[in-house]
Amino acid sequence: MTDAFTQRRGGILLHPTALPGPHGIGDLGPMAYRFVDLLEATGLTLWQVLPLGPTSFGYSPYQSPSAFAGNPLLISLELLQEEGYWQAPEFLPDFPIDQVDFPQVASWKQSQLRQAFQNFQQQASAEDRNALADYCLQEVHWLDDFALFMAIKEHCGGTSWDQWPAPFTQREPQALTQFRAEHAATITEVQWQQRMRREITHAQFRINKEIGSDYKLFAYPYGEYDNKTVEIVKGSGFEAAFGQHSGVAHISAGIFELPRFAMNENYGDLTRLKLATNALPIIIKDISPEDNFLKVNPPDFGFTLNSKIKPMS
Repeated sequence: MTDAFTQRRGGILLHPTALPGPHGIGDLGPMAYRFVDLLEATGLTLWQVLPLGPTSFGYSPYQSPSAFAGNPLLISLELLQEEGYWQAPEFLPDFPIDQVDFPQVASWKQSQLRQAFQNFQQQASAEDRNALADYCLQEVHWLDDFALFMAIKEHCGGTSWDQWPAPFTQREPQALTQFRAEHAATITEVQWQQRMRREITHAQFRINKEIGSDYKLFAYPYGEYDNKTVEIVKGSGFEAAFGQHSGVAHISAGIFELPRFAMNENYGDLTRLKLATNALPIIIKDISPEDNFLKVNPPDFGFTLNSKIKPMS
């Protein structure tokens, strides 16, 4: 076990959309870098984020149309401006400062990203065009179908795929070929946005560089996992993992099944944090079921106390 896990450490769970900024939503631009500087200055060494994929109905990060794609709303307009593909309008919309108005933000920012893409088409250097082509070739195993899917979704008014015309839902070759030809610009725009996802990766590298270490921590999607998932995470080079369950972090618990303290709303006051930090575990010998993957629902739940535990009256 590395030195990083021989003592308690502090960190923050914060989705990048919650960062402050002038465009109604946080992103992986300058404010993300400043947040990392703040973490370093305060001695915090962990930044846990929620899923970073594109969202669907309800704008939830846990409801995404892709396991590979990045959320275009996390693309930094400031960084696009530095690359010469975006120019800030004279007047910005009156965005709320204490919350994200997702419908308003999504509509406005997508229009700005579309303008940036049009600028890319008109003035991109040969180097940038080749970089986009290389990216599309490297990610062809998922990007082509994803770009086609999103273009059809936009064409169908954002409706669920099961409400699309049958030629699309049945993936009829002639219909898809015709759609690709007629909507090539929209498909390329989706691919370009996903190439901009590389700045998310760049931001992650910057985070590691600023903090000074490459902490290999994993957060289970939706907080759900089973024994097989734990083994896969271990075998992928991660050194610890977090779920979404509450409870006491203690030495006898698996380091790949760490709990998480929700620092939000009515559940995140300092009194409760102090209570959770000083709480002690109930030591048990075994627990049933042994795996979180349930084969019977509801499960037969039970555990055996350690012999040193005195009977509770």
